[in-house]
Amino acid sequence: ASLKAFQRVKLEGGAFENIDFKLSADDLMLINKQGEKFYLEGEYEIKVGNASPGERSEKLGAKFVGAKVLLSH
Repeated sequence: ASLKAFQRVKLEGGAFENIDFKLSADDLMLINKQGEKFYLEGEYEIKVGNASPGERSEKLGAKFVGAKVLLSH
């Protein structure tokens, strides 16, 4: 997992705002042990939230929404 299309948005409690961002196939690129870039076909889950995704964040009350995307050649 890595951070892509990061944008910090500060909101007052109870407020909301629509945020648009774009991810390209290059944003899903991986690098092997030889330093070569490649794509891994399959399903990816994109998460947006108020903290870094992870079990600890969720235990501390972080909230996330997610979407699944399919990458194929």
